[in-house]
Amino acid sequence: MKKLLVVLFAGLAVVAQGAMLQKGTQELSINGSLDFESADGTATELELGYGYFILDGLQVGVAASIADSDSARLYALGVGAEYNFDLGSQLVPFIGLNIGWGKGEIELAGSTLKDDAVVGAAEVGVKYFIVENVALELSYLFEKASEDIYFNDEKAEDTDNSLQLGLRFYF
Repeated sequence: MKKLLVVLFAGLAVVAQGAMLQKGTQELSINGSLDFESADGTATELELGYGYFILDGLQVGVAASIADSDSARLYALGVGAEYNFDLGSQLVPFIGLNIGWGKGEIELAGSTLKDDAVVGAAEVGVKYFIVENVALELSYLFEKASEDIYFNDEKAEDTDNSLQLGLRFYF
């Protein structure tokens, strides 16, 4: 009897998870990241986002983020698309492309450099549905900017890499 109940609940979790990636579903996300390439050692980032599934598995959305370290700050707003590969399990790989605007402020050699840039990003990751409408996220993010708005290894650069960890809420 216990085995039957476990199989039944596991099956319901898989079915419920797939429903969360269907057309019409909305998502709220909160992500954080640690960037180990910062000249200060580690920079932190917080991102809030909203998405809407326009097709099964395909989501479009908006996001805002702020990153901070002792010597640099970055503010960003963007739009993006994400495709989720529904494998019929609680583990859902995804890929995403984003474009937006970023403003970097870098304190370097006694002066402050400020610049605005167009930012493009590619993301690859995986979501793990812990319950029907909540997933943990782990992803790798590569960003390329039109100007040097990132502070990596004690110099301003136009690219950045980071690992993101977050929660996604579906309704």
